[in-house]
Amino acid sequence: NDLGEVMKQARKYYANIVQPYRMQATNAVKAVRKLGPDAIDIIAPAHGVCWRSHVADILDAYENVYTSGKLEEKALVAYDSMWGSTDKMAHAIADGFLAAGVPVRLMDVKCTHISDVMEEFLDCKYVAMGSPTLNSQMMPPMAELITYMKGLSPKNEGRVGIPFGSYGWAPLGPKNIASELEGVGFELPLGTLACNWIPDQAYLDDLRQKVVDLAK
Repeated sequence: NDLGEVMKQARKYYANIVQPYRMQATNAVKAVRKLGPDAIDIIAPAHGVCWRSHVADILDAYENVYTSGKLEEKALVAYDSMWGSTDKMAHAIADGFLAAGVPVRLMDVKCTHISDVMEEFLDCKYVAMGSPTLNSQMMPPMAELITYMKGLSPKNEGRVGIPFGSYGWAPLGPKNIASELEGVGFELPLGTLACNWIPDQAYLDDLRQKVVDLAK
């Protein structure tokens, strides 16, 4: 009976199942709207939740949030870290958004399911993704998330990407992230943010300020 939880799960369902079919969902909502405000008592899809009440709430959510394509002034920072350096960078980036007044979610992909990350991703304007370099690649959990994201959100006009991460010999982890984000339409105004070895406080302060300046 908790409508807030039900709507959260509906948003998660859209973000992880229906998102690639935004145009079809948009057309379906338009067709329902033509029937009039009191014409629908139950929504019974072929799969998914049947709505026997709060029909107006779920239609409004689909029309004004899920299928609208509108991006909100908020940020997602999703990352994996090996020895803590990329973790420090992630926190500095999140602090920068907070200092600029932008709501932000910080999500460690080692302990956060990719479906939860995609729920946050759905309408975020700013998406920071971070990984150190491992065997000339990004960390496997981050590669999994990006592969999943590309399938669900193949077009990302208007999204601002922030690829970041630490490295020892070559910054290939964050560079690979940058290439993937750019390939699906992200803007990368800060380029690739890569730190050799462990970031000191001066580096983290500078990184934080770059994000503040970007968000403002």
